[in-house]
Amino acid sequence: MRVFFIGFGQAGGKLVDMFLSQDKKTGANSFRGIIINTARTDLMGVKNIPMEDRLLIGQTKVKGHGVGTDNVTGAKVAADEIDTIINAIDRRGTHDIDAFVVCAGLGGGTGSGGAPVLCRHLKRIYR
Repeated sequence: MRVFFIGFGQAGGKLVDMFLSQDKKTGANSFRGIIINTARTDLMGVKNIPMEDRLLIGQTKVKGHGVGTDNVTGAKVAADEIDTIINAIDRRGTHDIDAFVVCAGLGGGTGSGGAPVLCRHLKRIYR
């Protein structure tokens, strides 16, 4: 099964990093993924995701410092930049993907606010 992982926020990014690490270790190469965050430093804290697959959003609103635990702002930023997010996913290729897995923690603002916004759009686009 070919899976596209999307990590939203710090917790989601760390989870996707772990899944991609395990995929490399087994040699399966069946996982693909990107991470999305409003905090620049959180994007730097992963080891297995290439720089081109790390997406910083909300720069005009939070200037790369994150949204803290404000999931309303996280949802707003995701909604404002949903086209950028979808384009980043499309650039990685989705033609052979069997499933999307969106990973996010519930404690922060970027993941808990942004992940539901992204899921609604993915459901609409990829029936």
